Amino acid sequence: MASPRQVWSVAALLLATGDAIAARFGAVAVRGEISGFTRAASGHCYFSLKDHDGQPALLRCAMFRRAAALLDFAPRDGLQVELRGRLGVYDARGELQLVVESLQRLGAGTLYEEFLRLKARLEAAGLFDAARKRPIAPHPRTLGVVTSPGAAALRDVLTALARRAPQVRVVIYPTPVQGGEAPPAIVAALRTAAERAEVQTLLLVRGGGSLEDLWAFNDERVVRAVAASPIPVVCGVGHETDITLADLAADLRAPTPTAAAELAAPARVELVAALQARAEALRRALRRQLDRQAQRVDTAALRLGRPAAGLMQQRQRLAALELRLEQALAPQLAQRSQRSMALALRLRAAMAARLARLRSGLDLGAQRLSALDPARVLQRGYAWIETPSGRPVLQAAGLRAGDDLRAVWADGAASIRVFGVERKGSASNEADAYNPSQLSSTHRNDSMERTLPPLPYALDALAPHYSRETLEYHHGKHHNAYVVNLNNLQKGTEFESLPLEDVVRKSSGGIYNNAAQIWNHTFFWSCMKPEGGGEPSGALAAAIAAKWGSYAAFKEAFVKSAVGNFGSGWTWLVKKADGSLDIVNMGAAGTPLTTGDTPLLTVDVWEHAYYIDYRNLRPKFVETFLDKLVNWSFAEANYAA
Repeated sequence: MASPRQVWSVAALLLATGDAIAARFGAVAVRGEISGFTRAASGHCYFSLKDHDGQPALLRCAMFRRAAALLDFAPRDGLQVELRGRLGVYDARGELQLVVESLQRLGAGTLYEEFLRLKARLEAAGLFDAARKRPIAPHPRTLGVVTSPGAAALRDVLTALARRAPQVRVVIYPTPVQGGEAPPAIVAALRTAAERAEVQTLLLVRGGGSLEDLWAFNDERVVRAVAASPIPVVCGVGHETDITLADLAADLRAPTPTAAAELAAPARVELVAALQARAEALRRALRRQLDRQAQRVDTAALRLGRPAAGLMQQRQRLAALELRLEQALAPQLAQRSQRSMALALRLRAAMAARLARLRSGLDLGAQRLSALDPARVLQRGYAWIETPSGRPVLQAAGLRAGDDLRAVWADGAASIRVFGVERKGSASNEADAYNPSQLSSTHRNDSMERTLPPLPYALDALAPHYSRETLEYHHGKHHNAYVVNLNNLQKGTEFESLPLEDVVRKSSGGIYNNAAQIWNHTFFWSCMKPEGGGEPSGALAAAIAAKWGSYAAFKEAFVKSAVGNFGSGWTWLVKKADGSLDIVNMGAAGTPLTTGDTPLLTVDVWEHAYYIDYRNLRPKFVETFLDKLVNWSFAEANYAA
């Protein structure tokens, strides 16, 4: 019998690891480039150290106030330094950390040197001259925002505009704001805004970050595009301390994205107040003019002695002029007062409508969260299965005979043991063509509710190209949410008893969207397999060669189409009615079930399908899908069916 193995607590393991590292290395000296430097209010300094040759390795560093007080220079991002300190483990995050005892400057970092060189060259070319900067439109009707649709900076801008100037229309020009693909995309977005000529001012914004994170806004192409834009540009990149070359070339620099919105659109209440102030100033000026004229009349009367008749005539004329002036001014003042009141009423109505929409969205979100609550499923007589440690068992793929488990009902729990495992959808039949009728017949429970179709492989079978975390989120939560939503929407309708494919073909609105997403996702899981990739064979390979000339040409066309599929959606390889092949992009819940084409293969290009593993690198995900994951046996069977 094996001896019991030691079981560590997290804190004890991290402490032992830190002691082992400290004992092994002692004091060390490291040379590299500073990145992400911050100084806390306490005086402590935190930053990362990286190699200047562009290697991706990063070392977290902390320099406490006592050591930082001895520095004779101000550290900054991009600086080449030599550190001396001791290695350890930061318990709160479980990260390797170098506690710096001394810091010596070696010279400016490569990236910062490039920044200074480019700044000097563009400044000499006149791109930063104040004389070429244009004034911002004082009262814009429409503003354009150039940024990433998922960025916090966009939310900050929209929040500020909704609060200050809800009358201003906003047009978003989506673009990545970080990474190698960001500069040409930003230039294209600025060009699109110029061609459409639909906005009076452009906001170029993103949140803060290190010099590397913000480098797209130091790219010469972006800086020249900002300077050449026919529409005035307000640049709000990073925090107040972040300065980019795009800031210097813009017509107006804002310290933050929120400040950019506030500078571009004055608050409505300020406009109303300014209008009222001008009206009051005009009234006072007219009154002063009348008083001066009355005084002149009185003075002339004294000089004339007692010209009663002439004086009375002048007074009558003055009174008539005063009456005419007041009558002429009264409609204008009344009109402006009415406009001010109307604007105030519209503002209150808009705020009330906005609040109602937000409350409605909150209620809908609460209903969806409640529908996803596992406890509600238990109350309908179901049970969930978990390991003795409390980890949920989501599928049978990892079970073995003899495993001890625990079943939980709404009113209690029981310990159970596995005596045998029956698996469905295993790798042995993964090459079979997808049978749409299985979705309607197999994935329903006794109450006619639709249930989540299982994966045709284990959660970790596609790693490292498609991680367990992605499948747990994408299949276990996102795919399942469509199932829950469809069950709620179809209840009491004709669609409740129909096969899923008929629901997709015959429904519309929310029922169609959720049904189509269930079908598309189930089809997508079968388009991948462990150790997939390679090239097709047989009749499908011949059809691809007939259409595109070679598999390499097909691959290039498929990747280009999937990467260019704007927003969220699906890219399909389909067989047309005449037997030829085609690559089709569909947005949102689009599916070939509604077009008459035969689906052979698909890739999900919704961002949640790949963000955990690839962030916003959609091209890398699509290439990996074809090289490492695609199930050509599944596509070949669909082609032959």
